[in-house]
Amino acid sequence: MAVRLRPETPLSDGIREAMLHLIREARGELKRTHPRAEGVHEARKAFKKARAIARLVRASLGSAWRTEDRFWRDLGRGFSAERDAQAVLEAFDALLGEEAKGPAFAPMRELLVRRHAVVRFPAAAPEEDVDAQLAAAEERVQAWPLGEGFGPLAEGIETGYPRARRRGRGAP
Repeated sequence: MAVRLRPETPLSDGIREAMLHLIREARGELKRTHPRAEGVHEARKAFKKARAIARLVRASLGSAWRTEDRFWRDLGRGFSAERDAQAVLEAFDALLGEEAKGPAFAPMRELLVRRHAVVRFPAAAPEEDVDAQLAAAEERVQAWPLGEGFGPLAEGIETGYPRARRRGRGAP
């Protein structure tokens, strides 16, 4: 799910294309039934990338950028419990291997499997609603008031780059 800007495409069109690509990919991943966990994981990654792009063009979006930022954040959070439950189950299996299914650990593994089955996202909002929300996001992206040239990204990079360097220095 790489997002690339092409030199021959105007920047504002490239930004829109990248966002629409991420939305289409996320919609497709969420329709995946096997393995569903991988689809949820890939969709969440797409949501994070979309949020990052919205953050980069926030100056062009004006006050609408906060709505976009919250939308992508909340959408990803809606799937976090399901993804976390799957990740815990995968880690358990990876750490214990075949022993995970043996008599000593089977009750714990069964508890993790039941937990994963319970935390599916549709408890909060049916997946059809998520698809409709993503369709609405496509329409919003089409209407984004992005300027021409480097302008749509300039302020986002000017603000984000120093912030990333500061935070990088403090990272372990």
